[in-house]
Amino acid sequence: MDELSFADVNILTEHIAEITVHPNVEISVAMITECDEYFTRQFSGPFALLINKINLYDYTFEAKISVVSQKNMMAIAVVTYDFQGESVAQSVRALRQEQRWNFKMFDGVESGWLQAYQWLKTEVKSMSSPNVNEVAS
Repeated sequence: MDELSFADVNILTEHIAEITVHPNVEISVAMITECDEYFTRQFSGPFALLINKINLYDYTFEAKISVVSQKNMMAIAVVTYDFQGESVAQSVRALRQEQRWNFKMFDGVESGWLQAYQWLKTEVKSMSSPNVNEVAS
C-alpha cells in the first residue's frame, strides 16, 4: 500500500487501484495534482479506480471541477457507506457530467466493495488490449 499526503492507495491489479481518503480531509487542487502524478507514474496505460468512501471527507469547489481528469482513467467505481458519502460523490459527478465518466456507485453496507471490484474487473476485461484481458482474469 502507498500513502499520499491525504489518502492511501492500494494497487489491486495491474490496471485497478483503490484509493481511500483519510478522515475529515478537504481535498484541494494540490491534492488532486498529487494524486494525478501518482497515477501517471503507476499506470502507463488505461486503468480503473475504486474510490472507497469509508471515511467522511469533502472537496473544495476547485477540486471538484478538476478531480479525475486522467486521460487514461477508463472506469470509476465509488463505494459509499452512508448518505453523506453518496451525496458528495453525486455532486462531483454532476459537476463533471460533460466528461461522461464510466462511473458506477455501490453500497458498501451491502457488499459494495466486492461488487465494485468485480465491475471494474469486467470493465478492464472489455478493453481491447489482449494484455489487459489476461490480467483481469
